[in-house]
Amino acid sequence: MDNAAQMKTPLVDQVGTGIDGLDVLLSGGFPQGSLVVVGGRPGAGKTLLASHFLYEGLLHGEQGIYVSFAETKDQFLKIMDNFGLHFRRFIAEGKFQYLDLTTVSAEGVNDALDLILSQVVSLGAKRLVIDSFDALALGFTKLADARIALHTVLGKAVRGEGCTTLILSEMPYGREEVGLGVEEFVADGIILMDIVKEREGPRRMISIRKMRGVEISLRPSSYEISKSGLSIFPALQPTGRKGLTDRRLPTGVPGLDALTEGGFLERSVTGIIGAAGVGKTTFAIQFVCNGARSSKQNGLLLSFSEPESQIRLVAKKLGFDDIETLEKQGKLRIAFLLPEQYSPEGLVIKIQELLEQVQPGRVVIDDVGAFRQIAHNDQDDEFVRTIVHLCQERGATLVLTITADELASTTITGSTSMDNIILLRYVEISGKMDRLLIILKMRGTRHDNSIRKFQIGQGGINLGSTYEGFAGVLSGTAMRATRHFAEEEERIARVEAKARGKRRKKFDSKLRKS
Repeated sequence: MDNAAQMKTPLVDQVGTGIDGLDVLLSGGFPQGSLVVVGGRPGAGKTLLASHFLYEGLLHGEQGIYVSFAETKDQFLKIMDNFGLHFRRFIAEGKFQYLDLTTVSAEGVNDALDLILSQVVSLGAKRLVIDSFDALALGFTKLADARIALHTVLGKAVRGEGCTTLILSEMPYGREEVGLGVEEFVADGIILMDIVKEREGPRRMISIRKMRGVEISLRPSSYEISKSGLSIFPALQPTGRKGLTDRRLPTGVPGLDALTEGGFLERSVTGIIGAAGVGKTTFAIQFVCNGARSSKQNGLLLSFSEPESQIRLVAKKLGFDDIETLEKQGKLRIAFLLPEQYSPEGLVIKIQELLEQVQPGRVVIDDVGAFRQIAHNDQDDEFVRTIVHLCQERGATLVLTITADELASTTITGSTSMDNIILLRYVEISGKMDRLLIILKMRGTRHDNSIRKFQIGQGGINLGSTYEGFAGVLSGTAMRATRHFAEEEERIARVEAKARGKRRKKFDSKLRKS
């Protein structure tokens, strides 16, 4: 899901916005010479988006003008410096002008419009921002006059100069229309920025309502504001899956490959499901380290629960003393990500960056249950499908660990995204806990159906003998089969004795009546 791959063929000449995610949503940028309204709630980030737009033009040799009816020049420059947008040097070079019109009265609005247009012409500006239309409109007694100003003076005049213009407009709380309600009918494009309440907390969302001449997605996308400015994360799009190959990848788990015709099929997705502490992370470490060691496949281990140092410590205790060497050689990358610090789309982009850096043949995500913490409207399955697609299109084979809700739980979530499902579980027998491995599903493979004991020691997971002579294994409380059969026979005998008693009573009752 590279950004370039998402952009559609442009229908008009376009100018970059300075925000990668927004360029993706706009298939390349704003239509050149267009009039675009950016509406939003107070504090949504309208000024920052507009500043990115101007700064992008300045970096590429296009003069720009920022017109403000609400903020002084010094305030603007100080705030933008904090985001790494240093406009001062472009002012010194004569490429950027900040028109401070905060003191303009209602009677001076027409003069202000004349000033704006004259400055656009004299500077040869190709990018213009007006902040905001609401303040500008205060100088008109009728909405019709404001619309004429927007359409005739700003629209036609600025377009004639080939100047792409953003007009910022407020969207008061409790209302869904932008500003005074006339902007959206005149503008070539409309972008709305909002802060919405969801069960996980407030979330910044941006949507494109219209953009003439440009193919757009109407799905709202999330965005974040940080020290580096405004970042937009295009909404997750449903993706297809690439097929498996017939190449087998050894798992690195002694004994398992013999049960699976040699290992996992390349580009397959395997779910390792089990309770906490049963051995899922151990399996993950074996899988990626084995690939980096012997199969010459770079490995990427994404952990959402344990920091890198803890993963390394566990690996060394299991006997993988060379794990840091593999990292230094670039054959293995361990990354600890806290999902709570990302939006779903932001986390996808972060994972995409890691995939591009590492170019892994094997990827482990430990554990996918963390996605539920940030997924919106039960989108965790869609989230998993997107990650699967990113890995598969790079030829990687993926292992997902999933923590079961209970020690002996057999509930499986997200199984539709998996080609293979391996269940690791605890089972109680005679007051003792054993660990078992069960292959529930393996696409394109004649796998062994037996239940296998396993232990964790030097080297990680080691498979043992089959678990025979017991019943109730999947319930989590196993008992010897002979005892089970005896108890079942006793139960049947009790049921039959009760039934005979009822029939006897019914017969005796009939005899007395006769």
